[in-house]
Amino acid sequence: MASVHMPYAGSYDDELSSSGVTLFTTSTSDNNFDALVFVPAPPAYPLKPGQVWVPNVEQFLAQLMRLPDAAFTKAKLKTSFPVTLPSAPGGRAMHQLYSGFDEQHQLPAALELTWVVVGAKLYVFRCSYSLPQEQEAIEDAKHFFSTIAFKPSQP
Repeated sequence: MASVHMPYAGSYDDELSSSGVTLFTTSTSDNNFDALVFVPAPPAYPLKPGQVWVPNVEQFLAQLMRLPDAAFTKAKLKTSFPVTLPSAPGGRAMHQLYSGFDEQHQLPAALELTWVVVGAKLYVFRCSYSLPQEQEAIEDAKHFFSTIAFKPSQP
């Protein structure tokens, strides 16, 4: 199980639940924050003994970027790199930065996300914001990403 501190209480969005996505979201005046858990359907074919099935991260992230979002459109991956996340399995996660456009405010925008695969679940933590980013928005985003935590699974 994962947790993250959002600036305000997150609301549950069940619109994507039929496709295996649990979404919690909240906003400030400058940032949009999301925490998603993707549990894809297992493969239709049986696994061989000892074989482990892992979700297709690239496919899910591509679908995620195509979701309608007036605050962030025209996504283009700028950078992707591993980050240390001590509580995550293996202590690592991936962080990505996308450039895009905020249709609501008619401004350039950015979206940052950190993702971690845990078993057959993909956890995605996102923050989008208009550019140039204000100091308070920078601090909110840093705090959001610094509070991602995973609890060890119970046997």
